[in-house]
Amino acid sequence: MNSTIMVIGILLVGSASFFSEYYVKNNYRYTDITLAPADIKTDMDVIKKYNKTTYLVLYRDDCRDCIRAESQLTHAIRYAEHQGKSVFLLNVNKMNSIQGESFKKEYKEILYDGKIATPTVAKLEGTGKTWKVVEFDNTGDIEKQVKILNGK
Repeated sequence: MNSTIMVIGILLVGSASFFSEYYVKNNYRYTDITLAPADIKTDMDVIKKYNKTTYLVLYRDDCRDCIRAESQLTHAIRYAEHQGKSVFLLNVNKMNSIQGESFKKEYKEILYDGKIATPTVAKLEGTGKTWKVVEFDNTGDIEKQVKILNGK
């Protein structure tokens, strides 16, 4: 009886350890994959010259909808990157006022009443000099945003 309880205890501890390790490895955070605004601008300027398709995900670290969508969006971002897609994740709170105004001028189509709504997911195509917005969602519809990232 005691050995049976001990075996069950060991199995429970082992499976708890396995599942907690799985959860930690697969529970991505925005901060795991976010670049600085200046780095994103530089990288995106290079990519648009080659007429490449890329994806832009905007979030705020103090946005309730962004926090709610974090797990699903970060998984979709990782999946998209695994498919070879270029994805840029930008914390809007990290932009200074000059970067914010520049962003608003370049991406007018994805603004909501002239403001940067979050979370926003946009599929962009480089035209050599500018970005053409192919598809986007700034309503917080997580399912639609995941579909944009995964091309479904």
